[in-house]
Amino acid sequence: MRIFINAAQDVSAAKLCVAMVTMALGLPYRDVFTGDIRRGDYIMIRQLALYVLYNVCDMSQTRVGRAFGRDRTTVRYACNVIEDQRDYSVFDGTVEHVETVFRQALSLLCLTDLKGETS
Repeated sequence: MRIFINAAQDVSAAKLCVAMVTMALGLPYRDVFTGDIRRGDYIMIRQLALYVLYNVCDMSQTRVGRAFGRDRTTVRYACNVIEDQRDYSVFDGTVEHVETVFRQALSLLCLTDLKGETS
């Protein structure tokens, strides 16, 4: 079940998703929203956050990309990269965990109600 997020909350949801990803990967939270950061750890954080946000929230790839200052094709590429990595059980478990925690965090923060609509 995908969670509906009001478009006004897109950037907040993206930042929360990045926080969840960095905690799960044991990496420091950094500003991954700037276009000039291309180091490997930033790229992995961003790709996984794009993937989780797209899969958990009822958002188009265009909206997800906009929340990160990226193009929809970047979101599609990130989703493909992460899907390819999910063949590895440890990584797959990490992705599932991040998705679950992110979904719970959205519910706890009242960004959505029980019907999946924004409050």
